[in-house]
Amino acid sequence: MAFRKININAPLFTNVEDEARSSLIAEARYDVMKDSLGATIRRPGFSEHITGLDRFVEGMFYWRNTDLVYFVSNGNFYSLDKYGVTTLISSGVFNLGEHTSWGESPDLTLVTSGEVRKIFVTNGGRIVYHDGTNTQQLTSSNTPVQSSHLILFKTYLMSTELNDSKYDETIIHSDIAAPLTWSGDYFSAENKPDKLNAIHTAWDEIALFGPDSIENVYNDGVTPFTSIPGGLVQSGTLSPWTIKNSENSYFYLDTDRRVIRLTGRQPLPVSGAIDDLLEGDIDYANATGEILSLNKVKLYLLTINDRTLVYDIGKNEWIAEWATWNKSTAKYDKFGKQHFLNIKDWGVSLCCDTDIGTIYKVESDVYQDNGEEMRSSVITGQIDHRTGREKRSNELKLRIKKGQVQRVTLDDPEPLLLVRWRDNGSKVWSNYREIPLGWAGETEFYHSLFQLGSYRSRQYEFMCSDNTPFSLIEAEEDVTLLR
Repeated sequence: MAFRKININAPLFTNVEDEARSSLIAEARYDVMKDSLGATIRRPGFSEHITGLDRFVEGMFYWRNTDLVYFVSNGNFYSLDKYGVTTLISSGVFNLGEHTSWGESPDLTLVTSGEVRKIFVTNGGRIVYHDGTNTQQLTSSNTPVQSSHLILFKTYLMSTELNDSKYDETIIHSDIAAPLTWSGDYFSAENKPDKLNAIHTAWDEIALFGPDSIENVYNDGVTPFTSIPGGLVQSGTLSPWTIKNSENSYFYLDTDRRVIRLTGRQPLPVSGAIDDLLEGDIDYANATGEILSLNKVKLYLLTINDRTLVYDIGKNEWIAEWATWNKSTAKYDKFGKQHFLNIKDWGVSLCCDTDIGTIYKVESDVYQDNGEEMRSSVITGQIDHRTGREKRSNELKLRIKKGQVQRVTLDDPEPLLLVRWRDNGSKVWSNYREIPLGWAGETEFYHSLFQLGSYRSRQYEFMCSDNTPFSLIEAEEDVTLLR
């Protein structure tokens, strides 16, 4: 037989190579992503930025007005500068262990005397504001007692209110251009009785999310807030912390256990490849979504039941599962990173640990997790080259981007890509075969492996755990039919 391509860059759980009858049971793509040309590369690594907090971070926000990152941890309010210096601003002003919602007011000094720019943050209790100097809770009359979500919209500060069931379908808001002054004003989701669990804003609209619907509201200048005619979307969510806006769309996990890409008023399911993983006992309330911007690539990270599945928004495909390699158990543990924040002014992206008080830098040219091994692995579907007959593998030829790591001393071990396989549905893997990835300046792109035995169907694994990049561009195999 002539060389036949093996689709090593197939989307997650959708082996689409036309010569294979694929078994999706053991196909996997761990700790990888894709470059702009579709080749498989390693995911970014993480390096410690700050540590030593008493508890994990519950949310972060970058405020350009002060050039500081603000975050909540252990009920306390902190700032962080570009040099990694943290400052405790206020203690005990937030709930413990709850996600945060943030908003920023514009400059209102020409409209409201004495009004200065502020940021607002809440996580299920009183709204807290900070103006760069002072930090206080909103406790005056008509302000929300239990606020889970807030937004700033056309100079109004708006919030959910969990303290009283009469506000289940209602958003309460401040006076115009006066976010600290509340007069008991509100508006409701009128088209469908649906208990609200989140509020967001985009495209000069307010989106009210409930379990069964999304109602879109605008400022008509009179009411002042009313539902947009034809703006009701018959799709909702029980997972408010999966809602993210990116590339002109909302992304969220809906009540029917599908990931939705909502563009305009059209809810488009995009989770077909992972729908089987979303069946069963789903922890809706604790599911989260993140947007990671990396080298012009936008990724949506869905974490549910301690598994993190990665969707490439531009390519419209699920590309990998991200995790943390546990050397002691030789298994993948949960990914454990959240609250990704891309700070263009600093030229850096940050994220937080889900278990300990550490903030990390997201490093596209680091291939370790805070100094620990990152194990990037691609396991193909079952490959049979369109026939179940026994066949001998004469040659496996790989095209790999190499020579990207500087050699410091002669004793440095050469980084390796490891290849192994298992045949005919067996759970037993072969021993690893080594492919040297070389040093900076080496330009070989093709590498061949020989004497790989015979099989009826086969799965290959390509794995790298060294602190080095790799790029799997293509693979092809030459086999001979035996009988």
